[in-house]
Amino acid sequence: MKVLVIGGTRFIGYFLVQALLKQRHKVSVLNRGARKGIFGDRVEEIICDRDDKAKFVSEVKKRQFDIAFDNWAFYPEHIKADIEALGGGAKQLKQLIFTSTTAVYDEKQSLPYAENYARHGKNAFGTYGYNKAKCEETLMASYKSEGFPATILRPTYVYGPRDYSGRMEQLFRRIEKGEAIRIPKSNPKSQFAYVQDVVSALTACIGNKKAIGNSYNICGEEIISYGELVEMLGEITGKKPKASFSLIHDFPYEDWNMYCEVSKSRKELGIKYTPLKEGLKETWEWWQENNLSVSQI
Repeated sequence: MKVLVIGGTRFIGYFLVQALLKQRHKVSVLNRGARKGIFGDRVEEIICDRDDKAKFVSEVKKRQFDIAFDNWAFYPEHIKADIEALGGGAKQLKQLIFTSTTAVYDEKQSLPYAENYARHGKNAFGTYGYNKAKCEETLMASYKSEGFPATILRPTYVYGPRDYSGRMEQLFRRIEKGEAIRIPKSNPKSQFAYVQDVVSALTACIGNKKAIGNSYNICGEEIISYGELVEMLGEITGKKPKASFSLIHDFPYEDWNMYCEVSKSRKELGIKYTPLKEGLKETWEWWQENNLSVSQI
């Protein structure tokens, strides 16, 4: 198939492109061009700032795609541009798969969050979750009114090799160096999504009729407190963490309980989630072997 990946050179997109190439799809990657040539001549690179709507729509409309992945839409305007560029006419897209987030859920609802819960983004993530929820609303409105073929994936905190957010890597390094880690006093519980599991979910949506007009939580199944996470990281590094609980903290993850129901993604997408400790171990080994700073990714 001819596949477009919007945002595909750093973390989730990087591994997604690798998986699509392995599956022998013809891949085009659209981004601003800050990391040209990392896939060589195996992909078509479309250099474009997606915030320039006119150019974005023009560049995408020049081509025909069967499948599109948008890993880089943060505002409803981005989704509107996707629909304008990819929908309708003889070049009708088979499916747009949008990477959203579990940060869309309203924190006042009971845990675990399920896919049909209210999505207002009223939580510790502020405008990020709110805007992602608006992206989802825009996409689903087009699906319901015009039949635009959309699928939504909602990962929780994504970790793994090449994670440019540096969140999990920061915790690993601080434990390795014997630095103090202050955990929120509430000691929130969460789930974490291994990047390879997110990619497996994204590619499992391709041609999956059940996924059209549907949304899925993508989260490792283990629910773990931040304190337990730090202890696990210590076991992996072989060093005892200097951790404490504090109202004033510097923990790289939000002070919010965030865990979700994932049976739908297991059943309809066939996802088998990587055990957390296994994924974390692979992540730490990658950081050690590559010795890169976040800015170098």
